[in-house]
Amino acid sequence: MKATESLKMTEKAMFPKRIHQRETMKNKYKSIIAIIGTLIISACHDSICYHHFEDVSTEGWTNADTVSFDISVPEKDTEMDLEVQARYTNKFQYKKLNLLIETECNGHSTGKDTLSLDMFADNGTKTGNGITYIEENKTFKKINVRKGQKIRLKIIHNMRHPSIKGLSGIGIKASTE
Repeated sequence: MKATESLKMTEKAMFPKRIHQRETMKNKYKSIIAIIGTLIISACHDSICYHHFEDVSTEGWTNADTVSFDISVPEKDTEMDLEVQARYTNKFQYKKLNLLIETECNGHSTGKDTLSLDMFADNGTKTGNGITYIEENKTFKKINVRKGQKIRLKIIHNMRHPSIKGLSGIGIKASTE
C-alpha cells in the first residue's frame, strides 16, 4: 500500500465529519457554478431589443418638455411589447404619474395613449423598487413592426401641475416574443 493511500484511509477513519464537509462544499461550488452558467446562457437569449432612459430634471419636469425615443426595429417582422419606466426620488409627491405617449411609425403618428403609473400605494408606501432612485414600470402597448420601420415614442407628463418635481428619468423597454 502506498503512503498517500494509507494517509487518505487514516484521514477518513479519523475525520469523517471533515471529509463530509469538504465533499459538501465541493458540491455547493459545483451547483453555484452551474447556476451562474445557466444565468449567463439565458441572458444571451434575451428578448429585449431596446432599453433606454432619458434624464429629466428632478427640480421640475414641465409638461412642455417632450422626451423622445427612437426604437430600432429587429431584422424581421415581429410583435413588440412596449414598457414605460419612471425613476423617481422621495421628492415626488403624487400617488400616480400620468403620461401622454404618442407613437410614430416612419414619421406618421399611429395614435396617442394615456398611461397612469401607480407610484405609491394607498397606505403611502412606494410601489417601485430601489432606494435612492425608485423605479416603476408598466407595459402599455403591443405593436406589430416590420423590418426597416422607424418607431419613435414621444412622452410628456399629463399632470395637473405644469411642472412636477422628483422624477429623474423616463425609460422605454421594447421586447419581442
